[in-house]
Amino acid sequence: MNPGARRNSGPTAILLSALILFLSLALFGRSSLAETPSSFAERITEANALRSTDPARFASLLVELNDARAQMPADLHDDLDYLNAYQRAFEGDYAAGIALARPLLSASDDGLRFRAGLLIVNSLAATRDFQSGLRQLDDSLGLLDAITDPELRANGLVVAALFYNQVGQYPLGQHYAERALAEPATSQRVRCIAQHNTIEAHFRLATLPDDDAAIHQAIADCVAEGELVVANFIRLTLARKWASSDATAQATELLHRHLDEIDASHYPRLIAEVHSLLAEYELTLDRPEEAREHALTAVDRSAGLPYSLPLANAQRVLYELAQADGDSARALAHYRAFAEADKAYLNDVNARELAFQTVRHETLQKNQTIDLLNKQNELLQLEQQAAQESWRNIKIIAVLVVALLVTLATWLAKMRSMQATLKRLAETDALTGADSRLHFTRSSERLLRQASDSGRSAAMILFDLDRFKSINDRFGHPVGDWVLKRAVSACAPAIEAGGRVGRLGGEEFAVILCGVDRDAAKAMAETLRTRIAAIDSGETGHTFKISASFGVAVMTPPGRGFSALVAQADEALYRAKRDGRNQVFVYRPGCGLETSARKAD
Repeated sequence: MNPGARRNSGPTAILLSALILFLSLALFGRSSLAETPSSFAERITEANALRSTDPARFASLLVELNDARAQMPADLHDDLDYLNAYQRAFEGDYAAGIALARPLLSASDDGLRFRAGLLIVNSLAATRDFQSGLRQLDDSLGLLDAITDPELRANGLVVAALFYNQVGQYPLGQHYAERALAEPATSQRVRCIAQHNTIEAHFRLATLPDDDAAIHQAIADCVAEGELVVANFIRLTLARKWASSDATAQATELLHRHLDEIDASHYPRLIAEVHSLLAEYELTLDRPEEAREHALTAVDRSAGLPYSLPLANAQRVLYELAQADGDSARALAHYRAFAEADKAYLNDVNARELAFQTVRHETLQKNQTIDLLNKQNELLQLEQQAAQESWRNIKIIAVLVVALLVTLATWLAKMRSMQATLKRLAETDALTGADSRLHFTRSSERLLRQASDSGRSAAMILFDLDRFKSINDRFGHPVGDWVLKRAVSACAPAIEAGGRVGRLGGEEFAVILCGVDRDAAKAMAETLRTRIAAIDSGETGHTFKISASFGVAVMTPPGRGFSALVAQADEALYRAKRDGRNQVFVYRPGCGLETSARKAD
């Protein structure tokens, strides 16, 4: 496995806890009770105004209002419940906040239902329940046309942009952020957050303009509004843009210039993100000590962030530094930490994508069901009319029944097609066409059980593209994607031999073969290595060498299972990478490792 590879894509660095903070400062700022001539209404209005400016007074006032609930007019109870839900969510008790806000979804006031729905969306996002959050977001956005307050509409659109960027749906994130900017009464604070999400989406979609004027203006707007955390997240995106255009030194200087301000924010995700990038950039600029210092800071600030890409990248930098120092033990420790963090990050990305695809499928299914029910309702109405009419109406009913059956058959066919599509998306890596990590693991476990039961041997081949990060950095991610697809195409002999090819993550792949011994597995790995090394890069318009390192492990019955076989192949792969790359190492239990002839790198 090559931990030096940069991700071709990844979820945006969304401010998870800032979602709730955003609600506390913006979503609840307006109250319909300001004109109610009641002391209770005035005190609720006061509590609304004190939420962000004086939390202690707000909490005290809320206690007084709850104590006086029995004397309060019934039409104010929902507003009080709303404040209670906000307080619980803001304190981090998201489950309680959701429980208090959910009954408000049935309130008669559209604005209250809209705000309650968005509170639930943000609470679900903070607890990483993306499926439920997406369902509630769809329901809340369905109320948007009924919301006449442009500022409240803008707030809701920004929440949608934040959420969609967070689950990796950047076209939707861009769409809702730009809609928020187009609202006529959008406040400067909401504009700041919307600009951040627009810039982030454009960067992830590779559609940012070459001119940085709009980005600098967005930073200035956020700074003027006092939103320094958001301003520095925009600077992070600008630094990434510069670094991807070979302006790494300029990107490093930008982050260093604002490092004291970033560290003083006490926002762990921002601090970890910045130091992780600085570690990468300092390593690229051949400043190992500075890279080590930033990487260690990123690891420290990533505590409690198990799905963190900055943690994985920082561990990768520490691994490369230890490898350069010749400290194999420390390199292995950092490599394992990198692999664990990288796996958690990839699993989280997959979970977000699966949540979006699942909810989208549910929405399509629901809409189709509604259409079908509408057609059935129309049919029932016509049947009632037909009971009072002659043979002409009977013929009409017969025609409609046939139409309904055709519609139902079409709907069922579409359902089967969508289910097949979702299954294919879950089982196949979209870029390369290889098996996804989860599908490859399950298929391999089944094949190994069958091989063991039938007394046959099986082999696991792991390979990792050498210096893939250099290809991405020098020629760009489209060229890197081309290399990944060609590497999988080079595995055709393994597939023809009845094997399966899976992408485990980044530029690491695996091949499972059944009914082969150690020599045959080694020969197959050598064949794949030769085919990858023979790939002609001229098609990309650039000239560079492509190679891969291979680790092979063979299971003879009774086998130890998938995990043990992968661990043995991984050990052999690690040795192949360490001893010069572009070669095959074979794991031999009790006998160490054997390698094919050393290949020129």
